[in-house]
Amino acid sequence: MTDQRTRGATVRVAVIGDSAAQSPPGTARTEITEPAPTGWLPGALIQLRERGVPGYTLDLAPTSAEFRYDLVHVVGHGAAADAAVRAAQTTGVPVVTGYREDTPADTAAALHAASRLVLSPSRGADLALELQGVSPQRIARWVPGVDLKRFHPARYAPEVLPEGFTILCAGPVTRALGVDLLADAFLIAHDRDPRIRLALAGAGPGVDRICARIGAAATVLGALDPDRLAAVYATADLLVFPGTSEAHAHVILEAQASGLPVLALDTGSAAELIENGRSGCLVAPDPEVLGSAISGLARREALRDRLATGGLIAVRQRSWEHSIAQLAEAYGRALTGLAPPTEGTHTALGAEVARAA
Repeated sequence: MTDQRTRGATVRVAVIGDSAAQSPPGTARTEITEPAPTGWLPGALIQLRERGVPGYTLDLAPTSAEFRYDLVHVVGHGAAADAAVRAAQTTGVPVVTGYREDTPADTAAALHAASRLVLSPSRGADLALELQGVSPQRIARWVPGVDLKRFHPARYAPEVLPEGFTILCAGPVTRALGVDLLADAFLIAHDRDPRIRLALAGAGPGVDRICARIGAAATVLGALDPDRLAAVYATADLLVFPGTSEAHAHVILEAQASGLPVLALDTGSAAELIENGRSGCLVAPDPEVLGSAISGLARREALRDRLATGGLIAVRQRSWEHSIAQLAEAYGRALTGLAPPTEGTHTALGAEVARAA
């Protein structure tokens, strides 16, 4: 599946992922509705499929032994990724891998050791990669962007949420999302202001756990298609991001693009995406502190408006156009100084990928 808009490009890239990551158009959901914390990946691949990378011809479903590759970008893990890396090592084709929290440690270490460049979304991920033995010189920044046309304040639709002051929690509802902290903080805030309600956009094992504690004050929206999710972002009153996982951080960008003020923990990727007091609010990971912040923001509409405006300004730097440019720069770094692979090299890599697919 080659992107036809870059058909004339001389550099051909095989993008290798796991089966969930490479589902065909129309079947993939936005990544925040998946029960497993696979991070930015499915949404990122959808954007690559739609936009391409200028100067490169992408194959997001390499199956043909005749396809000729100059670079391998491994975005998943599994049999196809292992086969592609082995073939690339044998034939001299450079490999780019990326940081993913859901990749087993041994698998990630092997993939990154075989790569010329490792893509990282944040300074926290940089540190994790360095602990895995990746030198800083081999780390490049790639932050998948946000679709500023889909996630927009104009998506406001009051019918999608119940009445009251609605705080939204979006993402796979797992322990990594901070469900216990969220429940504790919500009960503190709700006791001070009974108008406050919680909407959960996502699925996962933590849904029943939260509902058992919060009861009728919680509305479970479940897994949402992208357009309905955009409407929920634009309609809610406050996004609360109680987790520290890299895999969930994209919800902050989507909320900012939707004009929704964000309250998050002053740790992990959230602390990199938010300028406290300007594009969002950062607090300590403590139930009392988080609960007080929720109830305080519920009372201060002017502050919420200021944070929403700051988020809209900040997220302009996180567009998919910017993200694609970052990726093109990383591909260029991976290819710098390399002699063009031979005819036989391309064919051998294509055949090995085809056998593994």
